[in-house]
Amino acid sequence: MDDIAGICARFEGTFVGWQIAELQEIYQALEPESRDFTSKFSISCPSGCGTCCERFVPDITYSEARLVAAWLILNSRSRLVQAVEEWKSGDRGCPLYNPDTPYHCTVYPVRPLVCRLFAACATKGKAGMEFRRCRFNADATAPQEIEAPALEAAGAPVMQDYAYRVRSLEGAGGVTLLPEAVLAAMDELRFILAATLDEQGPDNSNPDDTPTPTPTPLAS
Repeated sequence: MDDIAGICARFEGTFVGWQIAELQEIYQALEPESRDFTSKFSISCPSGCGTCCERFVPDITYSEARLVAAWLILNSRSRLVQAVEEWKSGDRGCPLYNPDTPYHCTVYPVRPLVCRLFAACATKGKAGMEFRRCRFNADATAPQEIEAPALEAAGAPVMQDYAYRVRSLEGAGGVTLLPEAVLAAMDELRFILAATLDEQGPDNSNPDDTPTPTPTPLAS
């Protein structure tokens, strides 16, 4: 179940399902903006670079954590779950980063907002919109800077704007370090999944998500 739509379907009818669906809409709005912006200005990370993930553990919202947790549980990624559980604060980076794979991110389809936009978006500073190349980009695979008028004309995605949209799904909730948030979300989602199975009953569980046909009454 690699796609977000499949996760939404599995939690349909619950607050978690609604929240993940709303998060998916935000990501879907972001993708074409990000693609057009990075293409227009030839912005990319250096090949094989994962320096930001090695040094950085993101703060994420609980809606983002629920999406990552659901993906881990429904895809039976026990090794990744163990990596999150063993994470300790300090100099270690993201526990979902794997230096031995070409793209490094082990939860790429459901990665949080900051991972989608870092070094590939505009930010808002005192002088307005701005873009500065990531300081770890030694290969210079992006412009050093882009001025505000060019960013505005290109419709560049702005980190703060999308962050506000994601935060709006939380109500009074805040942000928490990824490992802590994902572990809490996994406990919550396992409870929901167990309750769902209890409601369906053991004879109605359907692990391949194929709808169970309703018997057609015999004609009298």
